This record gives sequence, C-alpha cells and structure tokens, in this order.
Amino acid sequence: MSASLSTDRIDQLLVISVTRTDPGALPETLCAAGLEVIETLQSQSDIGAVLLVLSPPADAAGPADASPTQSALQALDSWVEALAHAARPLIAVLEGDVDAALTPLALACPMRIAGQHGHWEAPQLGGGIGTLLADALPRALAHEWLLRRAPLPAQRLHAAGAINLLAPEGQVLQAAISWAGEFAADSQESETLLGLVATAPTATLAEQQAAERRALQRAQIAALRSAE
Repeated sequence: MSASLSTDRIDQLLVISVTRTDPGALPETLCAAGLEVIETLQSQSDIGAVLLVLSPPADAAGPADASPTQSALQALDSWVEALAHAARPLIAVLEGDVDAALTPLALACPMRIAGQHGHWEAPQLGGGIGTLLADALPRALAHEWLLRRAPLPAQRLHAAGAINLLAPEGQVLQAAISWAGEFAADSQESETLLGLVATAPTATLAEQQAAERRALQRAQIAALRSAE
C-alpha cells in the first residue's frame, strides 16, 4: 500500500490529510508520522483547532493488505490515544465512504463531519475500537454494527450522535473549515475546556467542581493581565 500524510495551515487551523492508494491496514510509518504531528500541538499556541482529513483509498476495489503486524497495531494504538487526548479541538473530516481501517481514527476524534451520502464499513479490531464505539454510539447500534458487519449510512450515525455535521459530497472540507473557525480563535480557552471534559469521567463531582473553579480563576487572572 502507498500511503502519505501531509499538513497544511489555514489561518489558525492545522489540516492533516491522510491519503492511500489501496484499502487495508494503515502502515506503521503513517501512524508514527500522525502521532508525531499530534504530539507537537502542545507547543504550538497559534493553532486553534485541527482537522484530520481521512480520504477513501484511491482504488477502493484494490486488494487489501494482509493483517497488520503487532508493531503496526501498537503504532495505531499510540496515534489513536494521542488523537483522543489532543490538546486542541479535533475534527475528523470524512468525504465519501469510510473503510474499516479509518474508523478507529475517525472515532478517536471527539468531533466528526462527514459526507451526507457516505457509508461507513464495520471496523476491525485494533486501536481500542471497543472503547471508541462505546463512547460514540448507543450500545445496541455498536453491537449491531460489529455483528452484522454491514456498512452503516452516515445519516444513521449522525442520527445516533456519532457525527456532528453532515455536508453535501464535495463540500465536506469547506464545511469543516467554516465550522472549526467558530471556535479556533482562542486556543488557550479551548485547551482548558477540553482538559476539564477529559477528566470528568474519572473525577468525583467534588473533584470536578474544584478543577472548574481553578480553571475559572486562571481565566480571570489571564483576562486581567491582558487588559493591563
């Protein structure tokens, strides 16, 4: 399989594009490159949001690669974990159909924008797909998808809350750029809010309340300093 990852900047947006020639498991080198890009976000304060553009393979009918090696699975796991805990708002952008190899990456992104007529293949094991499905979908739909192995229409995933926004085919990226621009201006505030959301599932109510008070206090101090 030939696969590549490229990055581009559009104002305060970082656009990461993944392209492949054939379906099948993602190469280890591609996952490692994706992980490296996500890990640098913490030090890039001028980036307000990230778009991960996942394109279907150029030859969707081509032969799929063999099962991934253990090292390739570990590289995918690391990239998925980094996406799930990215320091900036992160949106998966999916034009057309979504093959099984891309599903873990798409579900690892907290937000998703997809083509309104696309179909998503049932995911394979890897990347922590069980946890990703449990976070993104109602249990009944997740079980149906895994067991029937039939592609799900993007419209059904949108109705279930797994896709934030549907756009006409050919306009998905532009819709994502416009949508992300609404909250990309304040990267510091976004990082604070995402951090609070990330800790909520494991924190007690009292711990979460204390964390939010500290965050509000830091925001007030920052506002006073900027006004000086």
